[in-house]
Amino acid sequence: MTHPSQATNIAAFATASGRNRDIEGTELYNAIDLIVSPFGELTVVIDRFMSDDHALLVDPEYMTVATLRPLTTERLARDGDRESVQLITELTAYASHDEAHGMVTITA
Repeated sequence: MTHPSQATNIAAFATASGRNRDIEGTELYNAIDLIVSPFGELTVVIDRFMSDDHALLVDPEYMTVATLRPLTTERLARDGDRESVQLITELTAYASHDEAHGMVTITA
């Protein structure tokens, strides 16, 4: 996962390796969605909420959703024929193996 400002740096991997992009009509595509390395395949996910000086390396196989507070329902005030119900839960992302993930710090 990386910030959009780093997307051009990642897309430059293709030109640095001498790879050419297909041109269809007047459109030029220069984007990388998948990087194949000796360590496996890396999918590039752009997240605008990420810091622009970090990139996260996340292995989804070792990520799960943990329940902090189980799902409950609570009836709210009745308004005419309508019944309102509130759903309450607390969930979080849980890294089941912390050495399966990493972070790259980008310095200019």
